[in-house]
Amino acid sequence: MSLLAAGKGKRLRPLTYLYPKPTIPLAGISLLEYYLLLLSRLGVDEIKIVVGHLSNKIVRHVKSSKVPSLRLDFINQSEQLGTGHAVSLLRESVGEESFLLIYSDVFIRAEDLKRLLQTGLSSEFDHVVAVARVDEPWKFGVVLEESGLLKGIIEKPPKGTEPSNKVIAGAFYFNSSIFSYIEELSKSPRGEYELTDAIQEAARRGERVGVLDLRGGWTDAGTFSNLLEASQLLFQELASEKLYLDLKLPYREGMFGPGIRELYPEVSMEGPVFIGENVKIGRGSIIGPYTVLYRDIVIEEGSRISNSIILREVSVKRGSIIEGSIIGDRCYIGKEVRLKRKPKKGEFGMVLGKAVHIDDFTEVSPGTVWA
Repeated sequence: MSLLAAGKGKRLRPLTYLYPKPTIPLAGISLLEYYLLLLSRLGVDEIKIVVGHLSNKIVRHVKSSKVPSLRLDFINQSEQLGTGHAVSLLRESVGEESFLLIYSDVFIRAEDLKRLLQTGLSSEFDHVVAVARVDEPWKFGVVLEESGLLKGIIEKPPKGTEPSNKVIAGAFYFNSSIFSYIEELSKSPRGEYELTDAIQEAARRGERVGVLDLRGGWTDAGTFSNLLEASQLLFQELASEKLYLDLKLPYREGMFGPGIRELYPEVSMEGPVFIGENVKIGRGSIIGPYTVLYRDIVIEEGSRISNSIILREVSVKRGSIIEGSIIGDRCYIGKEVRLKRKPKKGEFGMVLGKAVHIDDFTEVSPGTVWA
């Protein structure tokens, strides 16, 4: 059986200044590593990864990951011409086989991915499209269905006109006939070949396109706040599915990572937390929940960090408070830096690119991005 884990080939700036989306360590591991791990558990024997923007970083990241050995093939999408074009690059290697397709910047729970694979293998449908229920469907491709079969997709309908709250979730099971519909695609108004157009054409011509409702948490990690939500969901999945065992990650009472072997006297930890190598935390600090301290980090005494991802070689000075934030490599955060107010639902605190310096006693407005 063949499998594809494919990114959408779109840029989210300035976050790509930190990392390509699929490689950000959301819970100490990236979404790409998470899917490779799940698919290894499901017995998938061949994985093809379509890469485009920042492809070299993605390839290096995957090859250096701790995921159990898999047979991987990287296919380069040299021109960013949309999801339909990305999938078309697989035709020669996939041949006449059916395959599972996952966008690498969405989060889907392990149990739902297993259900998608089982439904695809059941031969009840020609193709299967996973859908998620969301609060703001007008931001996505909204699904029209009848008796469990897809009838159409409305791309980002005007707010209030959407026919349902079910949207394309970025995971599919296709048989090889999908390539014939992709071959016939014309460019959309935004100048791309859209996979959803090929899916609709398959349904229009009488192929049975099943709609699979996801039961667990789902998010499209295309915004900063959604990345942090994906990090929370991934933390939960690492614990509930015991994925840390496959990765040989040390684990203790909601804490993951090699750094948990260190002693942190008079530091309060509320899991889940990932602590990487060479992380120093000062006395009186409060860490967690849903916090990644990735590698080579110094946090001085009396600091508080929650629901945040802090990457490499970061210095956080005494008494600073970091909440709902993403902090890039080599950043410096001065003494008693904090947000002006607590982020609301759907907001993030701050996002810092590489080597950003924040002076002592600075108050930062929620939603601030410094590249």
